[in-house]
Amino acid sequence: MGKEPAQFKNLREAYCAVYRCRSDAFERKVVWHCFPLHVLPFALVFWVLERSLFQKDLESIRAAGQARTSEELESVINEFENLRGVERGFRRGTLHLCIRGHLLGKRLEPLLSMVIGYQSTAPTELPVRAIPLDSREPGSLTIRRLRKFRDDIIQGRRLSDALNESGWTETELLHLVAAQAPGRPDLIWFTEYLGQLKELSTLRRENERLTRVAAELSARVLELEKRGQLPE
Repeated sequence: MGKEPAQFKNLREAYCAVYRCRSDAFERKVVWHCFPLHVLPFALVFWVLERSLFQKDLESIRAAGQARTSEELESVINEFENLRGVERGFRRGTLHLCIRGHLLGKRLEPLLSMVIGYQSTAPTELPVRAIPLDSREPGSLTIRRLRKFRDDIIQGRRLSDALNESGWTETELLHLVAAQAPGRPDLIWFTEYLGQLKELSTLRRENERLTRVAAELSARVLELEKRGQLPE
């Protein structure tokens, strides 16, 4: 994506100029970048059979397209994520066949610098080289995703489930938190918590291994007792 001057009124105009699409195709173009890969095939099926099921998703994308600042984009994403959090319908609540707010932000946030009057309010962060290449994304969005991830874990969500939805591997998560933690006490705490969680997981695996070894030894002793082969 080439660098464009700040000449557009909102994100919709900037997106259509960069990706060369008609304004009335904006929602349909963006939506396919906002589904996690593991639900994309099912989303395609529902899109063909009953497109009206995606009305809320398209409305959120439409609202995001009107954003001119990071605060406005953040507000749209937060509103959508709150709605998704209380959704109890079969498609959205059970199958989770809906767009993800962080993917919407990841698609549109890089275009904010092309909107007239935009001024970055992102906090000072470590150099981008401190973050794994495959994990780089706009700073404020990364921090928002990390804090949402942290909140999910605190509320009892399994780490594996949260990683699956985020698209991060455990190694990528640890690198990202370590890179963004300096100067942010909540993320410093989360870094320590993840370290303790990893250590606990290691201890559990070792305990399971020792339990299996003990069971095997116990079974062996019983077998030797039956055969009368134990030393006196």
